[in-house]
Amino acid sequence: MGKIITEEIYIKQLKKNRKVRIYLPNDYEKSDKKYPVIYMHDAQNIYNIGISAYGMEWNVDKTLDSIFEKTKKGFIVVGIDNASERNGAERITEYSPFINNNLYKITDKYNDGYTLGGKGDKYAEFIVNDLKLYIDKKYKTLSDRENTAIIGSSMGGFISIYIGLKYQNIFSKIGGLSNAIWFAENDMIQFIKNIKKENDMTIYLDVGTNETSDERVDNFNELYINGNKKTYEILKEKGFNVNFYLIEGAKHNEVYWAKRFSNVIEALFFNE
Repeated sequence: MGKIITEEIYIKQLKKNRKVRIYLPNDYEKSDKKYPVIYMHDAQNIYNIGISAYGMEWNVDKTLDSIFEKTKKGFIVVGIDNASERNGAERITEYSPFINNNLYKITDKYNDGYTLGGKGDKYAEFIVNDLKLYIDKKYKTLSDRENTAIIGSSMGGFISIYIGLKYQNIFSKIGGLSNAIWFAENDMIQFIKNIKKENDMTIYLDVGTNETSDERVDNFNELYINGNKKTYEILKEKGFNVNFYLIEGAKHNEVYWAKRFSNVIEALFFNE
């Protein structure tokens, strides 16, 4: 079994401390090998159901343990806790560089005066300029871009796409599940249209047919599907190696992301 280490790191860009939960593969302590690194968000929800915000988990550690047993290929996962302030609104704000002042037109879930979005670039700078350097110095990593991936779901998928494309010199692989493109669709689509393909990348995108972020909004699944389809089509036009999957019946939670996580790893690291 792999091992999970929890560290607390100061994010100078956001002026706050944050827990980082690091999964080390089965043979980490017995081997001189170096390992590919996967950066993930919402770390409270990826390993341990006991601390998950929603009573569900991704089973990242169990899935990677299983992959190791079958292939003898190990990975380091650097999971960054999400921000819990403002009843989850701060998480959304950190996971988007774009501000959304019109969210009330889709859902009134955050209609209490919060500004949502706008801190995504600071969060990205923390990962790229500080966290990665720290991880590469302390752990046995393959630090080159070919062995560095970023994966997330929902708003975590949104920010993964943004960071991966903006920092193509750092990342060669992006995994985005149930991406909340709808949150700032026009801004994200324009960002992707303007981005230059600087390096070859492998990108996995998916979305379920029953996605929603507010059960009261009847067409939320269409917002998810349409935003992800547009993202896929533009990335394909730009020449990126991108695969898109529409998952019939899949809902917007960790149980469904756990089912697909091994597919993401296979697409990013085994089918290049």
